[in-house]
Amino acid sequence: MIRFLLIIFLQIPASLQSQTSASYFDIRGIGMGNIFSIQEHAGSAFSNPGGLSTDTKYSILSGYGIAPQLVGLNRAGFAFITSIRNVFASLSAYKFGDELYGETQLGIGFSHKMGLARLGVKFNYHQINIETLGSTSGVSIDFGVVVELTPQLFIGATIFNLNQAKWSGQDRELIPVTYRSGISYKPVKQLIIASEVEKNTDNAMVFKSGINYIIKTKFILRTGINTNPVFGTYGCGFNSGKLNIDYAIQSKRLFGPEHFLSLFYSFGSRL
Repeated sequence: MIRFLLIIFLQIPASLQSQTSASYFDIRGIGMGNIFSIQEHAGSAFSNPGGLSTDTKYSILSGYGIAPQLVGLNRAGFAFITSIRNVFASLSAYKFGDELYGETQLGIGFSHKMGLARLGVKFNYHQINIETLGSTSGVSIDFGVVVELTPQLFIGATIFNLNQAKWSGQDRELIPVTYRSGISYKPVKQLIIASEVEKNTDNAMVFKSGINYIIKTKFILRTGINTNPVFGTYGCGFNSGKLNIDYAIQSKRLFGPEHFLSLFYSFGSRL
């Protein structure tokens, strides 16, 4: 009963009035304080099409998130990334929730580096299903860019639902537009310091800051902080070359801790 009430009064309004949660399913970015706009890796298949990038011809990414205090409201994602003549392409699938309340997103994205800028676009199909109310769906377009100003300084930006798509049904409510812009600085090779602002058309602006620190090449530590509401995030990673493992945890007052784990495997010829 408690989970049902939380879904009705908290999760459903948040989901219907904000960008679907798939755009936050980048475990490296979560560990850094939910900073996504300046990331350049396979996880950008969910969070920023402009940052979609890998080092090999083919890559597979799989992730899972669990909130122990909200049984049934887990999330899972899968993405396949490949390169086609200097253009990166991704196919992604994301699922949140269960039969009582669930979100599904299918996406196809593309990115291309032109000079110092990497531009990307993604096409999404969204569906939200509520057991007692039925389902609604929509098709949106995302746009993202990451620019290398200097070898140490990067900026990035993302717009979700650029086409201002609406949910299906009689009300035809707008799938809210979400903007993110960020900056990252590498004072030394092992350290990334980043900040980001996020604004949703239905919610207050959110400020984020985080760091990514590489320990002895293969091991990474991450941490960050968010406002509105204020909460911290922590993460770590292991990079063996072809295989990457990333973990992150964040804790919000109403939902308790959320744990995230992703596995990334790359194969084929190096680019």
